[in-house]
This record gives sequence, structure tokens and C-alpha cells, in this order.
Amino acid sequence: KRKRENFKPDRLEQEMDSFHQKVFQGYQSILQQYRNDSTFIRIDASGSIEEVYERVMKILNLQLGGIE
Repeated sequence: KRKRENFKPDRLEQEMDSFHQKVFQGYQSILQQYRNDSTFIRIDASGSIEEVYERVMKILNLQLGGIE
């Protein structure tokens, strides 16, 4: 969650937890459906922006064969 003074939550951030849980379950269902396919790759987005960026770049490099 963002922490800023004068921060106004957008429409998605104002949704109830049940909405976010349904979205999460939908993504989990897609991942399960394509678990043996490289169409979808789950990326752990916990951690700092830099850590997530490094995870994404590592996966892209593996999938695309060494991008800069």
C-alpha cells in the first residue's frame, strides 16, 4: 500500500477485501490451468521495487535469451 500525505485511494484501492480475494483466486485459477505451459509465470511481488524488478528481469532474460 502507498503511504503518502494527501493520498486519495483510487477505485481499485477502495474495493472491499472480498473483491481483491476474488481477483487473486481468478489469477490462481489461470496459473493452475496453465501450470505446464510457459504462457504465464508467477512473479513474487513481495519486497522492494528493486527486488521485484530484478525478479522480473531474471525471468525475462531466461525466457527471451539474454536481453539487456
